[in-house]
Amino acid sequence: MKKLIYSLSLLCITTFSWGQYDAFTFQALLLDANANPIASANTLVRVSLTDANQSTTYYQEEQDLLSTENGVIAFNVGDGVALQGAIADVDWLAGVPYVQVAYNLMDDKGWHQLEGKKFHSVPFSLNSRFVVCQDGPDGQQGPTGPQGPIGYQGAQAPSGVQGNQGPAGPAGVPVIVRLTTPPNNPVIGRVYLDDGSNRGDSNPGFRYYDGNTWLDL
Repeated sequence: MKKLIYSLSLLCITTFSWGQYDAFTFQALLLDANANPIASANTLVRVSLTDANQSTTYYQEEQDLLSTENGVIAFNVGDGVALQGAIADVDWLAGVPYVQVAYNLMDDKGWHQLEGKKFHSVPFSLNSRFVVCQDGPDGQQGPTGPQGPIGYQGAQAPSGVQGNQGPAGPAGVPVIVRLTTPPNNPVIGRVYLDDGSNRGDSNPGFRYYDGNTWLDL
């Protein structure tokens, strides 16, 4: 049987697409030395996102795949087992990275490195998270809205503690106006202080004039 040399006969056709998360699609066609598809082959693929000189690796992952009956392998870069870094941390604004693909057909021939391919466009969904929107100018102030309903009256607070009674004031000095005789023209409804000369009990006290008579108070 003719021995196939996979390392010289792998034709890699890549297509890229991207969705709404940190991943993009990679496809490749596996052919043998006679350009026949390598069908249903277990293939270990290692993908690296590097700079142009392959001196800096931003992200690297591995995936264990099975080719189709037509020799096609297709997978999402970003869904594999991460070996280095995280695809979400790739700075797509710093420079468009290269994608480096190595494969292992599990045939004891080890790993084979394909030629690096540069992204000719940055996946929009991966780049969009770096976009910073600036605030636009303030809009015109809208009209005043209608007054809202009056809120519920709150519960009455409990009465406070009654304060201590203050000290008693000084006693007043009693003043007695001697009124020995009723005035000639007493004012109706006025209270007079009598020295007792005109009161029935002969004691000093108040007298009231109602317009007709004097009343002892």
